[in-house]
Amino acid sequence: MAISNDTLDSDVFSEIRTILVAAAPSVIDSLASPTVVSAAINATFNDKQTTIPQVVINPIELDESMFKFGSVQGRKIVNAEIECYARISDYIDQLAGQVRRVMLNNTLSGMDIIGITSDSGVTEANDVKWHRKSLVFSYMRE
Repeated sequence: MAISNDTLDSDVFSEIRTILVAAAPSVIDSLASPTVVSAAINATFNDKQTTIPQVVINPIELDESMFKFGSVQGRKIVNAEIECYARISDYIDQLAGQVRRVMLNNTLSGMDIIGITSDSGVTEANDVKWHRKSLVFSYMRE
């Protein structure tokens, strides 16, 4: 898919969603018997969907800088935050590892990855404890 400067935010979001849906991130539930549980790919956290892990693609953040003299074009830094949610902490590491590998192995058209940062935490939605790991993929486009 071609990523246009005019629709950069939505094009990057769509491309990332296509990549993640095709990769179908999942976790291995080893509590009772080894079972593969596929994660839902969402645009927002679904606090009513409590039985399966979730991968949430947040809105794309864009920073434009380094404008060239006499031009309206410059360097664009695109930050794509992807959050992984699950009720068991081991699932978070499984999901985050898969998302990281998938995003590193797939390129976005006309963009170079320049960094990955992560953080983790616990979210309590509707009195259900969810573990969360957030990955921010930073890309540069000139």
